[in-house]
Amino acid sequence: METLRSAIVKFRGLSVTKIHRLITEAKIQGRRGATRGCPLARYCHLRFGGTFIVGRKHVYRQAGDKIEKVATPSNMALFIRDFDFGEYPELEAPARTHGSRSRAGRTDNPTNPNKKRYPVSLAKEAGRFD
Repeated sequence: METLRSAIVKFRGLSVTKIHRLITEAKIQGRRGATRGCPLARYCHLRFGGTFIVGRKHVYRQAGDKIEKVATPSNMALFIRDFDFGEYPELEAPARTHGSRSRAGRTDNPTNPNKKRYPVSLAKEAGRFD
């Protein structure tokens, strides 16, 4: 499995349009304003493994007990901004169905108490709306 830094290098030099094309061709959708559920985080998860939190300031990756952090490259931050402001409606996942609830910020997992979750503070630190 690649490290976070080697995964982020794959985006170096790509324009926002090329990042959009990569995600569109992979048929990935996500939710606006979601650090783990945005198309870019989901693309990174599928392509590089681990769980990604992608914000405008930082990108985090958790693989097992290890959490890595790097500054978000400007091209990725611009893509995130454009997506969050509705520039790519084709990448937006359908709305959640009635009765589904977000577990954002929860650190407990009743179905698997050994599985760790990101605390809310990491999502805030990633800087999705800064």
